[in-house]
Amino acid sequence: LTLDLVHNYVLLYHIKRLTVHIFHIFLTSNLLHTVVSFFYKFTWQLLAYFLTIHFTIRFTKCYRPIFPSCLQSNIFTQEGKCMAQSSTFKFFNSEKDVIIALYKSPEALLIYKDLPRNVKQDFLDVCMGKRGIPLHYGVFFKALLSPDKHPKRLGRLLSQILGQPVEVVSSISNEGTKICDKGSFVLMDIVVRLLNGEIVNLEIQKVGYLFPVKRFDCYCADLTMREYSRLREAHGKDFTYDMLPKIISIALFETTPSELSVDSSTYIQHSQMRTEYGRALNSVHEHYYVSLDNFAHSMHNKPIKTELEAWLMLLNSVNIERINE
Repeated sequence: LTLDLVHNYVLLYHIKRLTVHIFHIFLTSNLLHTVVSFFYKFTWQLLAYFLTIHFTIRFTKCYRPIFPSCLQSNIFTQEGKCMAQSSTFKFFNSEKDVIIALYKSPEALLIYKDLPRNVKQDFLDVCMGKRGIPLHYGVFFKALLSPDKHPKRLGRLLSQILGQPVEVVSSISNEGTKICDKGSFVLMDIVVRLLNGEIVNLEIQKVGYLFPVKRFDCYCADLTMREYSRLREAHGKDFTYDMLPKIISIALFETTPSELSVDSSTYIQHSQMRTEYGRALNSVHEHYYVSLDNFAHSMHNKPIKTELEAWLMLLNSVNIERINE
């Protein structure tokens, strides 16, 4: 790969030198100088662009083999059912095979060598099919449940958490509104609009105490004001507050924050506005808090019986046997 890169840039250097030499011969007038200079700059940039594309394609082909095919393929069918049969996955047979594949990509090999020892072993176990991928980590979570690529899959998970069938129709920008010049944007994980018009914000949080309930309130407030502005502009004087859709916020915690601590058998809590006499108010905000650590504790030595339990086990566990179950 390195030799190919050097060869490409040496070739590009000689092309540039030759182009400069030829153009120098024809530089006999100011007008011609202007035209030729423009043509020269355009040609040089075009060559650099195509060589960059060429190098990127070669690098991608070289880098891809370090990942088992099961990580690149869709592990769900179109209907959203998990394909857990052993024939679906193609893992490396041994650690030696993984290392051989790593040596095919110097860049990937350098990254691997810099990993801590325990992370290296986790990586090897994933490649050999001995360990699952921690899907509750942000990067995996967003790829698995991308509303643009997998709306049906996301809809199935939301249906299980909300306890009613829902359908995802579109994604909404996860970047909040900047209220003042010196303010900052709130950045959410996944925001979608449902078929019934409701909006769902789905968040995954590894450390619970870093995601207090007040932070959730800020996210809901931002989404509410965005909807208010959109509807106000669309309907003008005909706008009423009853037009505001329900804003549903769902947080999945790997470690439950202390303010949500309950008995370990409770792993989903639902919050909505009520009076002191228990009367539910027609507020636009609803919160769902999912405690993955409590779920893991409650499911210890218990079989999976529901689709909700299957989803939470997939998101929380790295145990291959439990995932396949």
